[in-house]
Amino acid sequence: MSESFAEARHRLFEERYALSSQVKAMHVLEELRRSHAFCTLWFDGRAQSYSTILLDRQEDTLMVDLPVGYDGRVAPGVEVTLLARLEGVITGCRTILREVKDDGLVLSTPEQVYQLQRRQLYRVPPAVDDPTDVQIQRDGARPLVAIMQDISAGGLRILAPKPEDYPFQAGEHLPRLLFRLRDSDELSAAAVVRFAEQQTGHNGGVVLGLELQELSSTIRETIARYVQTRDREILKSLGLGMQSLAPARPESWSRRVRRWWRG
Repeated sequence: MSESFAEARHRLFEERYALSSQVKAMHVLEELRRSHAFCTLWFDGRAQSYSTILLDRQEDTLMVDLPVGYDGRVAPGVEVTLLARLEGVITGCRTILREVKDDGLVLSTPEQVYQLQRRQLYRVPPAVDDPTDVQIQRDGARPLVAIMQDISAGGLRILAPKPEDYPFQAGEHLPRLLFRLRDSDELSAAAVVRFAEQQTGHNGGVVLGLELQELSSTIRETIARYVQTRDREILKSLGLGMQSLAPARPESWSRRVRRWWRG
């Protein structure tokens, strides 16, 4: 499992991405079954991923097709991670393998279902080698250099040092931010602080949620392209999408996929 996948999977299973009710979770699982969406499955302790489809959903169990390349050497009781992309939204759950049958795997119905992107303006973290410095200019205060934590088409989340002049406050107008994205020139924008969270520790900084303002069309398009690129990279690292399917599938698998897809 690559480091980027481990990071993305950790983000997915944070509490803030959990669906708010069991009714919503069951609805999402039913949509996965009905749409025959391709899923990617991992067994705990194994680096290899497998492609499968959710075949059936009961009150306390899920049934997925036998994954391509599955060797049968996984005992019931092992933890299973199941991820898919449903209408462009990364969706997943963690559950337990209950039984191995000739025509599929029986999983326990998960206690929780997660969706990584539930808003149109979803956020993505910069890649390890991407620029992260954000210069902040404030009215009546010295400039600061912060670190970008994530970015969306409409805003940034940054970690700023604790200012010596006066503290950040929600609603504060920042007349100018300067930052770069991968392969971009320096970008300039104004922003409004939407939240400020003081971090604990001796050198604790301040996490700021910023809404970007006064963006030119060129800068807006540059940010949107970067967010889309990072989203695709994260999806690829998760092994989601048609390209994650094994190149050589048994003929029976192909026929069944076509039949399920056509309904």
